[in-house]
Amino acid sequence: TLINKNMEKFTNSSTGLKHMLINNMIEQLELFYNLCRLSPTSFKIFCTTIKQYVIDAGFSITNELKTATKPSTTIVINMIDFYDKMRNIIKKSFNDNPQINKHVFDGFRSVINNNIKFIEIFVMYIDLVLKYKIEKSEEKILEKFADFINIVHLIQDKDIFIDIYRSMMGRRILKSQWSEDLERQFITELKLNFGANYTYKLENMFTD
Repeated sequence: TLINKNMEKFTNSSTGLKHMLINNMIEQLELFYNLCRLSPTSFKIFCTTIKQYVIDAGFSITNELKTATKPSTTIVINMIDFYDKMRNIIKKSFNDNPQINKHVFDGFRSVINNNIKFIEIFVMYIDLVLKYKIEKSEEKILEKFADFINIVHLIQDKDIFIDIYRSMMGRRILKSQWSEDLERQFITELKLNFGANYTYKLENMFTD
């Protein structure tokens, strides 16, 4: 078909799929999606191109982790914003297509699990939020919990995340830089999403 023959040009040109993704062109992406899904071959290229875009853009966000002694938590903020952008595109342009969802999810996992420093800086950002260093109102802090859970879903070795979180939680308790209510609410969110096997060590810290 015509689209199969020209798929490489459609995906990689200066006005193609990558350009549309970068510029958040919701309507154009929807039209391209509806065209590509008519052909299994084109749709496969469509999905892999989106995944590669996520990987490339994701690594551009985390690039600082390679060289910086103390990476900025801005990396986490930018990654959350990028994740939200892609989720919005999937919902509005791609009708929440499960295949595209999987490709995007796998792309994010490739980036986030490439360097343990990202998990460390992610937990540091949570630490700052729970200590009211980022937001001053409890309502604003609670709104961030959904973003945090989205990122934890992408972490393959969640034991690493829990161990780092537990260490920082211990410091918050020792220095009295914590809100027990907020701490409990976030641990409850972790428990609901990932099970009690991941959170029992955290819950025990309230009684130790």
